[in-house]
Amino acid sequence: MKANPRRKGQVALEYLTTYGFALLAMLVTVGVINYLGFFNPSTLRANECSFPTGFSCQDYVMRIVGNERVEFILTNLYGVNVTINEVTMSINPASRPGPSVCTTLPPAVWASGTNKTFTCILLEEADYVPTQRYDAVLLVNFSQQGGAYTHVVAGTVSTIAQ
Repeated sequence: MKANPRRKGQVALEYLTTYGFALLAMLVTVGVINYLGFFNPSTLRANECSFPTGFSCQDYVMRIVGNERVEFILTNLYGVNVTINEVTMSINPASRPGPSVCTTLPPAVWASGTNKTFTCILLEEADYVPTQRYDAVLLVNFSQQGGAYTHVVAGTVSTIAQ
């Protein structure tokens, strides 16, 4: 028996259509995953707050809705009381202008082994977006009680804004 040439064409068309729909379904799936941000490396990075030895970061948050600010809680692990002279912060220093000054009541004495909450109001005119990752560099200017010198330590907070 001789095969019908129209039958061969129909089989080939069904084959191509089936694989075409499968390919289209995969492309739509990849598009949805990309749209939801699964391929964005900044969302895959862990949130972090790190300071050098002497200060320990206990908690942190970046709030964008309402008044734009970064709040963080540090513990004084120096073994002596310290006097906080100034705390400044820069958000994404490469792309954002000027530092923001954090609210402290200088000179504020900070007892050894205790926590202190710092609030940095974002002063620069920038359009911050909730759910986007921001990196902040924090500079803490302090002197140890009984010490003759002023010290500056740099810490970082990397988190997704709320």
